[in-house]
Amino acid sequence: MTLLLLDSSFSARAQQQEHLHFVVEQPILLQERPGFYFRAINDVTLIDTLLWVSTRSPDAIFLFDLRGQPVYILGSSGEGPGEFRQPENLRDYQDTVWVWDTEALKFQVFHAPSRRLLRTITGFSLNAHDFEWLPDYNLVVFTHNLREENFLSLFDLDRNMYVRPVGKWAYENAVLSIWDNTLHLAAQGPYVYFAPPAEVAIARLDVRTFEIETFPLKVPEFSVAPYKGGPAPYAPEVAPYVFTQSINRGVWRTQLGLMVILETGPYEPTVEGTRVTISWRHQKKRKMHFVLVDPQSMQQIGHVQFGADFILKHKLIGLVGWDPETATFYFYGQRETEPIHQLTPVRFFLE
Repeated sequence: MTLLLLDSSFSARAQQQEHLHFVVEQPILLQERPGFYFRAINDVTLIDTLLWVSTRSPDAIFLFDLRGQPVYILGSSGEGPGEFRQPENLRDYQDTVWVWDTEALKFQVFHAPSRRLLRTITGFSLNAHDFEWLPDYNLVVFTHNLREENFLSLFDLDRNMYVRPVGKWAYENAVLSIWDNTLHLAAQGPYVYFAPPAEVAIARLDVRTFEIETFPLKVPEFSVAPYKGGPAPYAPEVAPYVFTQSINRGVWRTQLGLMVILETGPYEPTVEGTRVTISWRHQKKRKMHFVLVDPQSMQQIGHVQFGADFILKHKLIGLVGWDPETATFYFYGQRETEPIHQLTPVRFFLE
């Protein structure tokens, strides 16, 4: 199923940096048919041999096999049990799937083998960028894109209430956290790992003591700077606080270790009439970095990077999911021909 091995320039760089390699595997073309049409993908998780895909328009969970054939639709738009207003993050815990509804501010927990709804968890007052459930403590830890308040919060599922907010950081981190696809979390035992968006670092929260430690990473090209020149991608009064260089997207747990994903290089906004957008299609100097960290020593043990041309060539536009057991990351891209929805797996390995 391998389509392309790491090209020679990337391979040489990976060998020099702790032997982290990757392969871009055969794209999965998601086949549509009546009843299985959707506009876009929010999140993807692999359970056994099925891809669980949260979608927009309709707000539902679509299940596909690894050949891209539709298998089952879970839920529909609505407020009731098993219905969604905007399903976002999917998390696989043992034999359950947790679905966070970003509009309804609730979890719906499904039994993965039977696809039966087990429970609905409510009582939340804040939307979340990401979450992790810590089963040993029955806590859910959330990240939030808030400028004024704490960016982490802990929710006790036994008492059905927030325990406490945690974490303060610089305004640059707060502003960058408002951008999409930041603040991804990883968890193991009593530790929750996160990444400050404006810093080349990984941080670790101990839920037993609420202490946070920060560990620097080595990505020489990482820097942030205020937006300068050309049409601003947001309102003029916001532009000075929009940082156009690097951004730390977050931390993902894999069987290799903790993967921190960062981007470096200046954004190049595109003007279309009165609309200003920032897209990978117009970025020439932008790069995506994958930094592997040992969770025991918190030391960096690997680093590879993708250039903008490589990302566009393989439609690695939006990271929508990953399989921690195989260190495989799923990227979503839309094609101009049928089928229009494509998932491209990128598998990392040490050698």
